[in-house]
Parts: sequence; C-alpha cells; structure tokens
Amino acid sequence: MKVLHGRDPRFVTQLKWTALQDLPETEYAAIIRRAFAFINLSRAEGLPCSLLEAMRCNTLVAGYNSIGGQRELIGAGVKQNAILAETLDYPTLAAKLEPVLIDLLNGDVSRYAPILQNAFTTAAAYDWEAEESSILEMWREILASGPNQ
Repeated sequence: MKVLHGRDPRFVTQLKWTALQDLPETEYAAIIRRAFAFINLSRAEGLPCSLLEAMRCNTLVAGYNSIGGQRELIGAGVKQNAILAETLDYPTLAAKLEPVLIDLLNGDVSRYAPILQNAFTTAAAYDWEAEESSILEMWREILASGPNQ
C-alpha cells in the first residue's frame, strides 16, 4: 500500500481495499464476486485455489509469479490471464497495477476483458472431474512404481 500511495495517493484513498483473511466462506465469496481485482501477495503459494476462484468470478488476478502455477498463470501476450511480477518485487507489481488502478478511478476497465476471459477459461479447466482424474492418475503412478521405488 505504501508503494501504491507513493505512486498516486488516490490509489489508497479513493479505492476500496479489503483484506480477506479470517472471513467466513460466504463473506469471502461475496467479496470476490464483487471485486474487480484480487491481489495475491503470497511468496510461497504457486496456484492457490483462491486465484482460480477469483478467475471463475471474472475478477482480475494480480500478484507474484511464485513457486508453482507458472504454467497456468500467464503475465503477458495474447494468452495473458493475470498481472504478474517476480516474487517480492513490490515496485514492479505497483507499476503493473498502476494502469489498472487509474482505469478503475476513471470508471473504464474495458481493456481488461481479454485478460478476464483468458482467466475464466484457465479456471474452467479445474473442475471436480478434472481434479478427481488428476488425483486418481497420481495414485495409479505411485502404486505402479511399487514399494521399493
């Protein structure tokens, strides 16, 4: 917030920011559905469910290109589905968020429609059937390798 305030105080004073920790699931879900952007500052998580949940709600995802999820999270190009900076690079993340925040202040975020569509498509691939299939395949591979492997 300090870096954003240093870039433009309106980013902190005129936009609503909501911390999501320790919220009941229903309140958390309602906030994600209403939000335009979800900013994940975790330096350890790769592709947490929270990012996929935000993507499914057509909420713009921004944050770090953390440990995992690098195949799913795309920060540039025609398949871009998130706004990304290297982990703990606050100045770069703030610089990448600046146009988003200016557009929010101006009331026109239409240029993010392709990113939001790509994000929704990314998240849609993670349904219950795909998750179940992935888990079963993992266990098949583990069991096939035998106890001494």
